[in-house]
Amino acid sequence: MQWRLTSSGMAYNRDEGAVVYYHPASGDTHLISSAAFSLIQSLQAGPLSERALQTRLSDYLSDIEPADGDQLVDDMLHELHLIHLVEPI
Repeated sequence: MQWRLTSSGMAYNRDEGAVVYYHPASGDTHLISSAAFSLIQSLQAGPLSERALQTRLSDYLSDIEPADGDQLVDDMLHELHLIHLVEPI
């Protein structure tokens, strides 16, 4: 399955493990993890598959088992989808 951003947003990132992300389309502001922000940044260039996102997030996934990394990316996509920042296509 491919994923894309619902719209571009603005971020405030102080490299402290969490990012404040403003989504202008909804007017909502969210506190997301650095890994979730990296996922969002990866999708800014266009839609990507879950496998491609796992590859792009390899820095965050390097310390965990591959199956756990797959689940982590899946969980992040699910959470970002629930708050309307990403959508499947």
